Amino acid sequence: MIRRNCPHMTPFTEAELLANSAAYIAELEASGRGGAAHPRVCHHFLPLDGAMKDAYLPSMPRALAELDTDALIDVIGDPVGVELWQLLEPEEARIAEQIRTFNATAVQFDAAYSGWSYEPRQPDGNVR
Repeated sequence: MIRRNCPHMTPFTEAELLANSAAYIAELEASGRGGAAHPRVCHHFLPLDGAMKDAYLPSMPRALAELDTDALIDVIGDPVGVELWQLLEPEEARIAEQIRTFNATAVQFDAAYSGWSYEPRQPDGNVR
């Protein structure tokens, strides 16, 4: 999925997030990359423009963990971002609902939901 790679960001609108997600899912389906033995979807969160880079820590990761108790929540490097990892294949209706929920949650904590990516784990490494 298209996401902005910058230390802070201006958030996407929900419509942009949903359109980007639908295009990304179509791209994944067309490429045949789905159906991995170890599927993983990673949702990405970053500080808003002008916000202290870690202002949403630890409150937002706790709130995200309550939304998906099976997810792995990671706080990542500089800029301080948050990743929410799910062990599942991307499915359009589920991802669309998660985009709405995760975007609303990020807004509550002065953060930005910047999209998701499909990153299946390779059996010989790439462990998270």
